[in-house]
Amino acid sequence: MTMKEWRAQSGIFADQYDLIYVICWRLRLGVLISWGVENIMAAQSDPMPGQILKLNWPISGFPKIIATMQIKLSEHQGKPPVMVIEKTAALYPVAGPRFLLQQLWDIHSQMIHCPVVVFIPGRLLEQRVYLFLNTKEEFMYRGDIL
Repeated sequence: MTMKEWRAQSGIFADQYDLIYVICWRLRLGVLISWGVENIMAAQSDPMPGQILKLNWPISGFPKIIATMQIKLSEHQGKPPVMVIEKTAALYPVAGPRFLLQQLWDIHSQMIHCPVVVFIPGRLLEQRVYLFLNTKEEFMYRGDIL
């Protein structure tokens, strides 16, 4: 229902902004392979807030997702871009939306100079606190929940 409404309402922005979509489930396999099955299995028992799995991985935490965003932005011409990240449920159980956004803010903020809209499946518990996939409580301290 939310996605149908987004698609209907986002047409309003079409004359002012270019919406650039990044679909997480399409990139999931590459991300999982880059982390390694051993790391994922070993870390499932000790999750951190905002990060469903505690992994010690290189600075390019979400290499496929971030690389896709960078490529799409570098090829973009025209109206100001807005990145739209969908299907974040595909990140589970490796990570949650908070961890993805943390990687973008901390590591790649100099490369991504546009608004980023992230759709998070779940429900809002209180201001800035949501239940990712109705199973994992996360806190969105830098973004605005709409």
